[in-house]
Amino acid sequence: MYDNPVLFASATLWFLPLPYLLAGALVRLIGGPDHQYRTNMAIAAGSLAAAWSAAVLLPALVGTPWTFNGTTLAGLLVGAAGCTAITTWLVRSTLGDRRAAAALTPLADRATALWVEARPYAKSHHTKVIGPALDEVRAAIAEKDGRDAARILRAVVGTTRAALTESPGRGHGAPAATLTTEAEQLMADIEAFIDIHGAH
Repeated sequence: MYDNPVLFASATLWFLPLPYLLAGALVRLIGGPDHQYRTNMAIAAGSLAAAWSAAVLLPALVGTPWTFNGTTLAGLLVGAAGCTAITTWLVRSTLGDRRAAAALTPLADRATALWVEARPYAKSHHTKVIGPALDEVRAAIAEKDGRDAARILRAVVGTTRAALTESPGRGHGAPAATLTTEAEQLMADIEAFIDIHGAH
């Protein structure tokens, strides 16, 4: 009585590791972020060990020999369809990160230019944070990790805005109102970018 469900489930499991293997290969091929590659390959390795072991052991546990029939064919087809759907989602996500990284470069340039103008007004704790964070943004863009870069850039601009608001500026007088306005506009543009690219 357990033959059909067990064979069906066993057949679907053979495809489970493939989406992450393919997505990991794509990240490596297009030069995506290393952490994304490592994550995909780790999931692929774990699911390969778990899914393929289960695919072999499930029939054995109920004493059902693995045979190719209509049930296993249906399971293979369902597994293939699931593999295709997951792979498509992972590939779209990877390519979306790549497009987001390219589109973020102008915003990163604006944030860098804003910081150059705002730096004379900043306190030391702002200066210590923003410089390295801008380097992280550039590194994330170089790794084609647009979503991570966008999140860091939002924090950078937020800190720059706080520096302009909080500090009259170490002998430089109060910052020009145009700088604060520019920071507000840049923050709004980054928030819009994050909404469009799903970088929350």
